[in-house]
Amino acid sequence: QYLLETIQGITKIRGQWFDWLGGIKIFPMFHPSYLLRNEATYPGSPKDLTWKDIITLKKAMGEL
Repeated sequence: QYLLETIQGITKIRGQWFDWLGGIKIFPMFHPSYLLRNEATYPGSPKDLTWKDIITLKKAMGEL
């Protein structure tokens, strides 16, 4: 929230690319401690969404 200067929560902004300070890419994700407290793995759960985010990041890293 601080870096993106927004009041939106992480659940709204996670999984999206944002430009920061002259083109630096930011990809918000859930904090690891949040995932430890929310162990569910059903579709749409925090862990499921994080896994999808990691796959997205892996694809983006492959394009560099």
